[in-house]
Amino acid sequence: MKKKHGTRTVMEVLGGLLKGMFGIDPNNAVAHYNRGLAYHEKGMIDEAIDAFKRALEIDPNYAEAHHNLGTSYGKKGMYDEEIAEYKKTIEINPNFAEAHHNLGVMYVNKGMLDEAISEFKRALEIDPNYAEAHQSLGAGYHAKNMIDEAIAEWNKAIEINPNSAEVHQNLGTAYHAKGMLDEEIAEWNKAIEINPNFAEVHYNLGAAYHTKRMLDEAIAEWKKAMEINPNFAEVHYSLGLAYHAKNMIDEAIAEWNKAIEINPNFADPHHNLGTVYHEKGMLDEAIDAFKRALEIDPNLAEAHNSLGAGYYYKGEYSLAIKHCDMAIRLGYRIHPELLEALKPYREK
Repeated sequence: MKKKHGTRTVMEVLGGLLKGMFGIDPNNAVAHYNRGLAYHEKGMIDEAIDAFKRALEIDPNYAEAHHNLGTSYGKKGMYDEEIAEYKKTIEINPNFAEAHHNLGVMYVNKGMLDEAISEFKRALEIDPNYAEAHQSLGAGYHAKNMIDEAIAEWNKAIEINPNSAEVHQNLGTAYHAKGMLDEEIAEWNKAIEINPNFAEVHYNLGAAYHTKRMLDEAIAEWKKAMEINPNFAEVHYSLGLAYHAKNMIDEAIAEWNKAIEINPNFADPHHNLGTVYHEKGMLDEAIDAFKRALEIDPNLAEAHNSLGAGYYYKGEYSLAIKHCDMAIRLGYRIHPELLEALKPYREK
């Protein structure tokens, strides 16, 4: 139908409004794409998705719009849609390194490690200086227990970006897996130098110092971790271990109780409290603590051993034998003296 002179369609009116109010040409894909980026930056994800989709209606082969639509879907937990958009991006532009990387990250989340590693490698073929892709490839190798390969990739990431606390942390974890304690400590110290508020690294560094029997240094690191995150149950538990090693029993008990307060289903502090109660001759309290640990983790071999010893000292020999046998089945080495002491009661 022929349009009358001086009249405009509804779309033309809306387009004029958009252009006048926002400076957006309604038929300009780049303008809609940029609007999507602005919405995404402000956390307005639904609006970002709409803007990227509008850009793609105008230009279906706009690779960057597909890519950012994927990241927006990821923000909403729409992971299948996110993957589809990254694949579409790569179909349009096979040399889009970030899309290969992000697709790899999604494959990691789905447990598809081989596919993830392939995508990370492809990203690095396109951009060898892509630090985040080296970091992610290292994580993929680490998940497959390819520790040397992980270390190599994380060292490449550090060469490109020396100020990544997370990569130094990852290297510390890898060196820990290889038993390279001094290298582990060095990496965690570097991570803390970059980010002093990295509670998990303070915790790990404390554990390394504890392994080296540097108890004061361990306590200092765990206290720093606790200042950053007072509800870090593992830190309270570890502090209890260090205090116990220094014969600061009341302090150890306080920390283990705090760990249990934060996480009542944390078996280890229940077991350790039982050990301290046993040392104090409080057998009923010790047995209750060991039983609670085993309610949480029936396969905690050390707790079966401790409970067996507790029952032995209470004269409940059949229960002592039952729990010692369970500890043995779980791979625990029972003290020979306890096994010898229980022999007469096995024959009854």
